[in-house]
Amino acid sequence: MAGKATSRHGRRLIRSVPASTTATGSTWADPIYFASPSALGNWLSVYHKSKKELFVGYYKKHTGRIDLTWSNAVDEALCWGWIDGVRRRVDDDRMAQRFTPRAKKSHWSRINVEKMALLEASGRVQEPGRAAFALRTEENTAQMSFERELVFSDEFLRRLSENKDAASYIEGRTPGYRRQVCHWVMSAKRMETQQKRFEELINCSLQSQDLKQFRRK
Repeated sequence: MAGKATSRHGRRLIRSVPASTTATGSTWADPIYFASPSALGNWLSVYHKSKKELFVGYYKKHTGRIDLTWSNAVDEALCWGWIDGVRRRVDDDRMAQRFTPRAKKSHWSRINVEKMALLEASGRVQEPGRAAFALRTEENTAQMSFERELVFSDEFLRRLSENKDAASYIEGRTPGYRRQVCHWVMSAKRMETQQKRFEELINCSLQSQDLKQFRRK
């Protein structure tokens, strides 16, 4: 029987999905909380062709429920030709993230290229993942200047690539500033803190301003 997650006040919060191949889909309001990385892999093995999106739920570290991490989820997605997208806060204990099949011209980060090499070496990559990787070109692989110098998550890199004005401002700043803001965003331990810091970076950049704490006196 599936386990029941409860809040610190004893209220039931979500449904648990250990047998994920029985699921047919999910939404932002009801993400699937996979019991393990392999459970997500099982879902993808069944639905990677027929489904257009999947909302995956994560428990935050303080809950003690680390059934599936973001890195584990990305590994499974890469194996089946899918890609991770936007993450949102569900409540104080959980986050949700949207996954979709990878588009032909989607950006391949340096991190994901390295992940694919490791996954292929361990025999985990499936044919859909291999086919998606075969479509990769130099033009869509780690070509953003801020990616070559910094290590933003795939989600933040996509959002920067879609926000030309903010990206242009950041690219025009000094390498030192770019390193500082990336470290400030990505060093946050909590997902929601990373999101908040990234949004602050975008808002300042759209106003052609450096983050306040990194402005020259």
